[in-house]
Amino acid sequence: MDMREALKKFIETEIAVGTTVAYDDDLLMTGLVNSLDVIRLVTFTQEQFGVTVPPEDVVIEHFQTIDAIANYLQTRVEA
Repeated sequence: MDMREALKKFIETEIAVGTTVAYDDDLLMTGLVNSLDVIRLVTFTQEQFGVTVPPEDVVIEHFQTIDAIANYLQTRVEA
């Protein structure tokens, strides 16, 4: 399972239970994900992908959509 698909599955089964989420849905502005959920996402990404997310990188731009999360994480993996 690729990173985007793993993120989508986690969000749909652990955060926005019973909701189908598209890769480009605005997770924050729609209320599907709240600030506590962002912390859960950070924890999930660190555990699932071994990517360290420093506190200064927990910003709206990086966690707004599944695509944005995956793109951000890819930059961390390559760094």
